[in-house]
Amino acid sequence: MLTIVAANTEVPPVSQAAAAKVAREIAALEASIDQSIAHAAALAATIVDTRRDSGLPVHAGQLALIRLQRAQAQLVAASSDTFRVHDELSRLARTLMIWEDPTEPSGLLDDNQALDAVA
Repeated sequence: MLTIVAANTEVPPVSQAAAAKVAREIAALEASIDQSIAHAAALAATIVDTRRDSGLPVHAGQLALIRLQRAQAQLVAASSDTFRVHDELSRLARTLMIWEDPTEPSGLLDDNQALDAVA
């Protein structure tokens, strides 16, 4: 375990095992969101293919497609926010000198001035 002292304030120790668990969980979250985005895209294609192949009117299922597109947009937004979480956790780990994240920062955190203003 590692204890860091900065500005006369002792930071509680964080074990390598705990840091590794956080790294595994964020990677799993990123992968599951990507999988959800892929499933949503496949569903959209299947709806359109089924409509076309079944000879249904071109507007059949359109409301479902609109709602699915909104869900896809929310998944992409969740993915972007998750990348920001990853970047922030990586920054924290480097600050505490407990974990060196081999992934490149997404760049999303640096481009979001609103987040910088809150932090």
